[in-house]
Amino acid sequence: MWFRRFAPTWLLTGLSLTVLIAPNLAAQTETETAAESVKPDELVRQIETQAAQGGANLAEAIAKLVRVGAWSEAVRWTEKLAESEDTSVLADAARRIGPDVLLRLSLREEMTEPARTAITKMSDALKKQNQSRPKLVAAIADLAGDSVDQNLAANRTLLRGGEAAIAEMAGAIGGGLPPAQLSKVLGVLKTFGPEGINALGELALYGSDQVRANALVAFQSIAEQERSLVWSLGAQFASNATPAEKRVASRLTGVSSPAEAADYLADRLAQQRANARETNNSQTGVTVWSINEDRTGVTAVRSTELYDAYRQAYDIAQQLRRLPNLTPTASRSVFSTDLALRVMADLDWGDQDQLDRFSKTYGSRFNTESLLTAVNENRELGDTPAIIGLIRVLETMATEELLYGIGAQRSPLVQAAIDSVSPRVRYEAASVVADLIDAAKAEGKTLHFPGSSEVRRTLSEMASLSDQPSAILIETRPEIAVSQETILGDLGYGVQLATSVNEAERMVAQGGDLRMVVSKIQLSDATAVELVDRIRRLPRGRQVPIVFYSDDSVHPDAIASAELETRSMRWDRDRSPAVFVVPLPGGTSAFADAIAEVESKRRLPALSIGDRSRFRKVAQTALQSVSMRP
Repeated sequence: MWFRRFAPTWLLTGLSLTVLIAPNLAAQTETETAAESVKPDELVRQIETQAAQGGANLAEAIAKLVRVGAWSEAVRWTEKLAESEDTSVLADAARRIGPDVLLRLSLREEMTEPARTAITKMSDALKKQNQSRPKLVAAIADLAGDSVDQNLAANRTLLRGGEAAIAEMAGAIGGGLPPAQLSKVLGVLKTFGPEGINALGELALYGSDQVRANALVAFQSIAEQERSLVWSLGAQFASNATPAEKRVASRLTGVSSPAEAADYLADRLAQQRANARETNNSQTGVTVWSINEDRTGVTAVRSTELYDAYRQAYDIAQQLRRLPNLTPTASRSVFSTDLALRVMADLDWGDQDQLDRFSKTYGSRFNTESLLTAVNENRELGDTPAIIGLIRVLETMATEELLYGIGAQRSPLVQAAIDSVSPRVRYEAASVVADLIDAAKAEGKTLHFPGSSEVRRTLSEMASLSDQPSAILIETRPEIAVSQETILGDLGYGVQLATSVNEAERMVAQGGDLRMVVSKIQLSDATAVELVDRIRRLPRGRQVPIVFYSDDSVHPDAIASAELETRSMRWDRDRSPAVFVVPLPGGTSAFADAIAEVESKRRLPALSIGDRSRFRKVAQTALQSVSMRP
């Protein structure tokens, strides 16, 4: 206190100033340090100065900002390009920045919607410029010259043109090119790989008379030998081939007999149909080509590997169809392949106009007998799309002949309605049978045919379809059964609970839209291996995935035995889904592998709610109005 009372004022003031000033000095120092830490890098500042100049400088500056990691600045300057509507400016900017740089930038968290819009506009503008038809046509014309620089520039232009360039080159080749120019164009076309080859193949097969020979010459020079032979055999002996086609084709084949050519093509068709059946159903995109209206050029269409595999089989079938005097077996293979592709492309295929066009295409090559024989052949092959197409063609014939086989044998249509592994095939066939019986009843007749009682069971199966696909759960422990029913319900399945293998076997035999069998490993009346065999031997169980689950109560030997079944190939001939062994499922993800594997083998979409409702109504009406006796 005395210090305060007698101390000089300046001392007290000084102490106060020291206390007050020191924090301010510290704060000022921190601010200056922070300011220095966010001070723009000199290199970034220089690049932004370049960006401010606009035009080509802006695009080059954006690329530099990305390379030095100045992401926020790169995004901010990219936003400026969103304001431009000049496609030439945008295309030039995209070319200068580069697709790799634009991709890196688009994936950054600093990305904004205006910048994303700018990137989209740049990419679209560059694509449009690269695919400019006058530009591509001029580049093809430049390849007729001898200037090395001009040829290199033309090559670069065509390579940047992508699918549009392929289409232009294929069209130019089909129209005819001098040998030197043709060689250069083919050199560029080959760099596009299968896409370029397939475009030429489309013209060589489906082009106009003036186009096919030119396209075939080029196709022979860049396609693999076996495929080139297929196309050449089709042209050499085709009734619609021009003399020029025949001359071009005969140089390569060394075959003098149409029958020999047909045998070879039929064998190749069988191989490709097998490849199509084994191709996984994935969403991997591929390019397929379709012929234009005047048949002088091609157009690119995006599709899937599965559809492309069926399309390749279709092309071989069309080569075979060009040959005269095909055997009945070869003819059935041709129109079955055609139907498979039509159904793959359009699941609802089969209206009257479509059926009339199909009938006109094949004329006398098929009749009721050949169609029924084809149903049996394709059931043995497991070609579901082809069977569906055949059933829809048979439906238009509306003849009782479809219900009778030889002697006491069931007809192929009736057999398809009874034991086909695909519910869609089973139900479509049964619907046709029911329509034929109903039509006979309207005329006062009652039909008796082999297998009628089994068809009635299929109709009963259809009539009891619910709005959900079903899963069978084999479990005896109530608490686990409840949890697994909940999980399967979350996957969209209606669950049928079985407490034994015998009971599950009866449920599988009843059919329906069954999608999965889920079971514990330790069973009271069978081993896991026996369960698989008993289900797979049932027609309705051949394509149903089986999932075993285990918990701490299961002996390791039992788990090992079940896991051995997951690697078994005993049922692979039926393209049966695999067997899975998983820990006790705690959620829907436990079944992800099983579901994915089934989808990869599916040829056509699974039954929808609408499909199940339609089949249910057909069956209920049939069972109410039709009396069928064996």
